[in-house]
Amino acid sequence: LRDEIRVLSAYSDLILARFLEHADVVKAAEGATVPVINGCCDRYHPTQALGDLMTIQEKFGRIEGIKLTYIGVHNNVCNSLITAGLKTGMEVTVAAPEINPAAVDEELYEAARKAGTYKASDQLHQAVANSDVVYTDTWVAFKEEKERRIKTLSPYQLNAELLAGQDVLVMHCLPAHRGYEISGEIVEDPRSIMFDQSENRLHSMKGLILKLLGAL
Repeated sequence: LRDEIRVLSAYSDLILARFLEHADVVKAAEGATVPVINGCCDRYHPTQALGDLMTIQEKFGRIEGIKLTYIGVHNNVCNSLITAGLKTGMEVTVAAPEINPAAVDEELYEAARKAGTYKASDQLHQAVANSDVVYTDTWVAFKEEKERRIKTLSPYQLNAELLAGQDVLVMHCLPAHRGYEISGEIVEDPRSIMFDQSENRLHSMKGLILKLLGAL
């Protein structure tokens, strides 16, 4: 992999890499002679979090102090939101009955807990009531997990009942599986900002590229 990345470095000003394993992202960065962007791996999704922060800034005029609750499976996106909170002062609560094993990062969680920007909660309705933003992601990335996860996670679906009367904005990194982690009704709800969020993946990425190229 290091040799391949050295070759690609000669062809490119930047490399965006999506690897299944975080260790390969690290290895690629070690071998590259140009900046490497982690486009997604099993532990983190930092480019998603950048677009999310841009969207929150647009909607609220600030990021610091915003209360975001992540609901569902604790995964790579959740980790990057926790990292974003640690860096910006956004308060992230995670209501997740399970975590993807590859996503476990106890060092991150401890740092964010100490900073007061992260906590886990098993009180879903209370967490939602205390939120400015609720955020979910797909449960069913792997077919062999689908049946079990639906049974475990159905109480955590974002739907009209859970969000009744709640003054929150709804985010999802997309694609959404309507009827699983989120109901179709909530995807189309006026509180949903997920399509603004998806558009901001483009704009935030342009900013990232310009920053890495020294153009900002």
